[in-house]
Amino acid sequence: MACTIKPYSFSTGITPEKFQGSEVTNLSANWCDFLQIASNIIGFLYTLIIPLAVLMVVWGGFNLMIASGDETRIKRGKTIIKSAIIGVVISLGAGILIGTIFKAIGVDASIIPWL
Repeated sequence: MACTIKPYSFSTGITPEKFQGSEVTNLSANWCDFLQIASNIIGFLYTLIIPLAVLMVVWGGFNLMIASGDETRIKRGKTIIKSAIIGVVISLGAGILIGTIFKAIGVDASIIPWL
């Protein structure tokens, strides 16, 4: 199986290019199309994960700043920051794992566009 998966971009959308446009005549999908859609969904989720993680770190930092020595607020701020960092690490690890699986089955793909 020789599939080449294009990296996700907002301009192309989630569905493969052959299914887009007003004159689509061939709607038969194959395994490569399924992998392209899966890669596009993962790429879209990565465009959401990083900004959300940044917002959560900022929110955790804000909680730390307004804590005024209150131990529960300090603990909550640290927990928010820790959870955001752990979430990013887990999602990057999952992307690397999925990319490795794709390469093992013979798919030329870049799941995480900037890695």
